[in-house]
Parts: sequence; C-alpha cells; structure tokens
Amino acid sequence: MKLSILDQSIVNDSIPQSQAIIESIEMAKNCERLGYYRYWVSEHHNSPTVAGTAPEILVSAIAASTKKIRVGSAGVLLHFYSPYKVAEQFSVIESFAPDRIDLGVGRAPGADGLSARAINENFDPSSDYKMKIRELLHWLDGIPLPEDHIHGHGMITANPLGYSSPELWLLGSSVESATIAAELGLPYSFAHFFNDGAGMPEALDIYRNEYISSKRFPTPKLNVCISCIAADSYEKALWLNSTRNHWRTQFENGMRTALKHPDELINYNYSDEEKEKIDEWNSNAIIGTVDQIEFRLKELSLKFDITEFVLNTWTYDLKDRFDSYFLMSRLIT
Repeated sequence: MKLSILDQSIVNDSIPQSQAIIESIEMAKNCERLGYYRYWVSEHHNSPTVAGTAPEILVSAIAASTKKIRVGSAGVLLHFYSPYKVAEQFSVIESFAPDRIDLGVGRAPGADGLSARAINENFDPSSDYKMKIRELLHWLDGIPLPEDHIHGHGMITANPLGYSSPELWLLGSSVESATIAAELGLPYSFAHFFNDGAGMPEALDIYRNEYISSKRFPTPKLNVCISCIAADSYEKALWLNSTRNHWRTQFENGMRTALKHPDELINYNYSDEEKEKIDEWNSNAIIGTVDQIEFRLKELSLKFDITEFVLNTWTYDLKDRFDSYFLMSRLIT
C-alpha cells in the first residue's frame, strides 16, 4: 500500500505557531526515513489551529531538507493568486528538487472574508477557476491557451525552465473538482477527511468515467486523503481523537481555537447535539490499532480501487503524531 502524509502544521495551546512550522520540517525528514511516498503541506490563513500559510515556502524548506520523498502543496489556494507567479515559485523549487515536486491546488476557502481581502484586495470569488488551472498547465508544461486569451500568443515563459516540471494535482471533495480534473487530464486527490468521505463514490466515478487522456497523464491518477490516528489500542486512539472532535465542534459553532489536550476534555460540557455529532464522527473515524486501520483501508481500497492514501493526523502532542506515522509505516508496500 502506498502511503503519504498531509501535514497542516497544526498548533496546540502550549506552543507558539512558529514551532509548528519547525515540527513540520522535522516530521518530513522522519517520514522520509519511514518510507512514505509524499509529504504535502496545506494553506490556511488567520487560523489559530493551522500555522501553514505559505506552502510554497514550506515546500521549499522541506525539499531542501530531504532527498527522495515527493514534496508538495495540498494545496495552494489558486483563486487568490496569479497562475503565472505560482508556476514560477514551484519551478524554482523543481530546479533544486527535480522530479519530486507536487503542485496541488484547490478552491476551498482556506480563509475568512477579511483575510481573503487582506491576501488579495482584488480577490474575485467568481473568477474562472478552470481557466486558472489551464493557465498553470500552460506555464508549467506548455499546454496551449485559447488564441483569444491574453497570454495565448506565447510571448512569455514562467522561468526557470528545466528538464522537468512540477506535477500538477487538483484537490477537492466535490463532483465539480473531479469533473475539472477529468476534463483537463490531471491527477486528482479526494479530500475524504473534509466530511468523512461524503460524496466520494460520485466524485471518483465521474473522474474515472469522464477522464480525458493527456500527454503527461494518459490514464487517471488519484489518491484519497483520510483523517487517521494509529495507536497501541483503540481506546488510546479514541482518546487522542477527542482533540480533533473538540476542534470540530468549536469550528461548527463559529469558533477557531488551538488544539486542547485530551485530558482537558474528559469532562467537557458538550451539548446533547454535540455529543450526538461526536458519536457519529467516532463511528466513522479511521482510528485504532494498525490492524484495525488496515482493515478499513483495505475495504476502501477494494471498493474504490484506491492504491494510495494520504494520512492527515491531528494529535495534541507531536510525539503521538510521530508514533501514529511510525505504526502506520508497517503498511507501506
């Protein structure tokens, strides 16, 4: 089984946010030693929980600190930026880490309204996302743009050019993102961890059935990103997962907070509705011993023909996160 990592540089209530960035770099080096295939980092803004705001910089630092693991973004929030500039940034990284850079892009908000305007005061949420993807393909791989496009004349290039270019991935949790990936012949990563896999069967079917072969990717290429915690026992994994469950209840109530230690949450006064949601989340959670998680992943793999899972693990302590990755590395083939 091919396993990868999505690291969101999460922050607990006992460390400064900058420490989470340092931990991401160290964790990437450890995961390379454990045999993981990719190490992706995310982009979020104005969040006390997620410190990763600039994936292009963090990808660069991790690529410079590792030797063979693929490194990438999951993902750059393309609607905020110029595709030309994004292509240049990742082409620079590709120059010193050839054939192991992934440029994952997504259209999820990743920011509230105020921070969205602070990132780009001209931000237009109605901009043509698919055309931005096509522009990225043009700058990265020379795919022609429509003749009437402002850059369709081919008079400029996104430098530096080299022997290889970053691998462009589309990220999403909807039929719409799967449709765009299929139409443009691009790899697709389904964000199962967003809503416990809601909509995944439809999205994967559309991606595979409507896929149009491209020069670089003649056949569909996909992975699925899951929330996962491995521990020595199911009870410990459930205890560790209480941190993320608490964060989810707070987020749904409009509050963004740093992660709380599981011990602080044992007697937390949840409402009856929140308790029902937590019970539902726990029933769907991919947590437990390695054997228990392996069973769940094999079920998903067989049912949906998935050959690569990307693990997204939230725990209060870094050591518990590393222990989970260490245990899960037994499943790498």
